[in-house]
Amino acid sequence: MYRLFYNHQALKDVLIIVIDPEARVLKSEAHHDVVALYGENDKLVGYNLFHIDEVLKIKANGAIFTPDAKLLEVINSLLEREGLSALPEMKDSGYRVAKVLSTEEHPLDEKALILKLQCGEKTYETVSSLKGIKEGSMVVVALDGTILYDGSVYHAEVIKNINNDVKVLSPIELKFEGSEKEAFLLDEDPSFKEGEDFFVR
Repeated sequence: MYRLFYNHQALKDVLIIVIDPEARVLKSEAHHDVVALYGENDKLVGYNLFHIDEVLKIKANGAIFTPDAKLLEVINSLLEREGLSALPEMKDSGYRVAKVLSTEEHPLDEKALILKLQCGEKTYETVSSLKGIKEGSMVVVALDGTILYDGSVYHAEVIKNINNDVKVLSPIELKFEGSEKEAFLLDEDPSFKEGEDFFVR
C-alpha cells in the first residue's frame, strides 16, 4: 500500500508518495525532479516529485486515496525515466464498507459505542464516539495497517479490554464535507455493498 499527498498551498508543487510512513528516512537520492527516500537497509520509504504541475495538473488538496490511471501513468513515467521503481496499480485502499450489526453502550465511556461490524466474510469489533451510528448503518472503516488521510497509520489495538479492530471514519477523514464528529454513512447509497473497497471499485 502507498498513499499520495498533494497540497499546492502548503507544500508548493510537490507530490509526496508515502510508501512506509512509519519508517525513519535515513538517506535521500535526488534524480532531477524526483527525490527517492530510503530507510534502514536501503528500504524505499517514499518519493517526492517536484514540479509535477508542469506535466499534469493536480486538483487534489491533501490525500489522494487512489490515483487514477492517468496520474499513475505520469508518475511511473517519471520514476522509470530515472531508473526508479514504478508504483503498482492500487487494488486495495485499506478502506472498506461495513454494516453495523449491533451497538452497545461503552461501560467506561458514555459518549462511545461498542460496535459489531460485518465486512464481507469478516466480523469486527470496535469502539467509536462518532455520532449517527445505529444498528443497520453502513459505514466506512479503515483496516489495520491503513495509511490514513493525515499520513498516520491505523493499528488495531485493545483499549480498556475491548478490541478496536478497525476505525470508523468521519467525512473529514475521507476528504468529504461534513463534521468530524459524525460518522460517514452510506445508508442512502445502495450502490455500495458491505465488504467492498470504498475507493477501489
